[in-house]
Amino acid sequence: MAIVGTLLPVDIRNPIQAFVVSQPLVNGLAIRDTIAHDITTDVAISYLDCRHLPGNKLLFYNNSLNQTATVQLFVSPDGVNFYLVGATQSMTNATSGFIDTTAYAQLANAYPYVALQVKCSVAPVSGNLTVSLIAKSL
Repeated sequence: MAIVGTLLPVDIRNPIQAFVVSQPLVNGLAIRDTIAHDITTDVAISYLDCRHLPGNKLLFYNNSLNQTATVQLFVSPDGVNFYLVGATQSMTNATSGFIDTTAYAQLANAYPYVALQVKCSVAPVSGNLTVSLIAKSL
């Protein structure tokens, strides 16, 4: 899988510093149940080859679901076998936001391949969820 992304300047006084925004790990997933959703269950969820992404990472989410969703890292050493790591993190309904290494220490680890598992404890009836990984260059 090729790395697809966009460079966004961060500090015009330091043009080398930039954010690399991945393609969405979760792309417009319309959750309508309470089961766990990941790369084995949904085509709207993909994994990302992080071997060449620089620096600290964070998750940017847009949760237009009418319920809070939780997210957990689903990582792999080889792009084939994936394992859940770390605790779940909440994404409040009808909000956009960031989850960084302060809230989710596992984002600082150098996992070669990253995906996500998402779930709602109450079944949403509207909206969808998009989550992207962002890496800050050195």
